[in-house]
Amino acid sequence: MGRNSSGQGTGTGVLAEDTMSTKTLTYRGVKYERVDYATNWLLNRRLQEQREEFEKKLDRERMKGQVV
Repeated sequence: MGRNSSGQGTGTGVLAEDTMSTKTLTYRGVKYERVDYATNWLLNRRLQEQREEFEKKLDRERMKGQVV
């Protein structure tokens, strides 16, 4: 028996919920989450860049003496 991602005819591969980086799937009544690692990596990379930019801005403000 092969893998059936569409779930047509068997009723086993039903997509229950879809988010940005994870998908909650059910297979024969068991729910599990499939993580999209590429999307997670991109989101983490973007957050890291934003954090670095904020820290640079904060450092510049501290050098000016505006932020304690």
